[in-house]
Amino acid sequence: MQTTTKIHTKDIKIGMYVSGLDGGWEGTPFPFQGFLIANGQQIKQLQQLCEYVEIDNSRSINASILDTAAVKKLVEIEVAPVHQDLPDDASPVSEPAPLPIPAETSVHALADELEFFKAFGVRETVGQNVALFGEGQKPSRLFWQHNKMYLLVKGEVGILVHGIHVNTITSGEIFGELTPLILAKRSATVVTNSPCELISLTESQLVSGLEKKPEFALMLMGILIQRLRQAAEAALSSGLPTGHKANKSIPVFNGKMMRELVQKLEDSAVTHITAHQTIFRKGAIGMLMYVVLEGRVITCVEDRIVERSGPGCVIGEIALVDQQRRLARVVAETDCSLLAINHQVFLELVKNQPAFSISLLQALASRLRFWRTGEPFQGDL
Repeated sequence: MQTTTKIHTKDIKIGMYVSGLDGGWEGTPFPFQGFLIANGQQIKQLQQLCEYVEIDNSRSINASILDTAAVKKLVEIEVAPVHQDLPDDASPVSEPAPLPIPAETSVHALADELEFFKAFGVRETVGQNVALFGEGQKPSRLFWQHNKMYLLVKGEVGILVHGIHVNTITSGEIFGELTPLILAKRSATVVTNSPCELISLTESQLVSGLEKKPEFALMLMGILIQRLRQAAEAALSSGLPTGHKANKSIPVFNGKMMRELVQKLEDSAVTHITAHQTIFRKGAIGMLMYVVLEGRVITCVEDRIVERSGPGCVIGEIALVDQQRRLARVVAETDCSLLAINHQVFLELVKNQPAFSISLLQALASRLRFWRTGEPFQGDL
């Protein structure tokens, strides 16, 4: 049964799986085996590269087939049977310097994202020289309207860090997404450079919207991952401060969700890893993500532990979503049981379980905050 369709690049949507390019893959930034459309930037790149693409409908967001045999095969390929010494935790020092906060990458909303904000957000008109939020501002559990993310419809706003202008946001860009996801304090000050029209989304509006339009979660994941990679690159280029503790990963699945998923995917998707075994290598192509069922794993960059993950946490989701290479090495700290999730199963979870999308967005937001500030997340979600 044929599952592919040839479409014009102007008709591409987030959530589609591109399996072929008109003119071939040579010279493109995309992986030859195909990839998921996770954000508007990928759509723009494709529209500049070619006129038509092949879409694999069986692997797109509306697909329903779960290929557990393929998951088992991928597990055998990706998990490396190599034992390596674990890096030691860095000794804390007093008052470590914060990691550099890079200017946020411009992320422009396409038509679908704009419609999401219009459908579930609130329009706001703001004058010139108005601070939308301030650096260090803490979220409020009493006044949820203060914990907003924004889409700038018209006008221009500036981003300031430590009083220094680092970037300008223009019409069509999305910003301020961390606070409604993890109640993190603001990492920058945002001030309107001109009279502006915006659409804001609070946490409750975002959750309500994702229940009705789950594909929006893919776009938001793409934004967080794009900014996370940029923040990690900036931190690594300046040298990792030795005083910061490792981040603690936010669990994405509770016990009930893990049991249901194991039952659905069967034993073929469960793999057992011994302590000190490498699960992912930095720079490898991402084929799977894993749910930690038992045990603990660590994420290592330059022989330093930057994150610990226990039961319910996920690892490897960044490369699975954006189809780029692994950002770090992941090693089993103890004997572990892991549940492998391939691209197809991931899309099904996004489509059918809004709670999964929200939890994964929170985990990504926590990692982004860590790479920007060096501070492990300690919030209570």
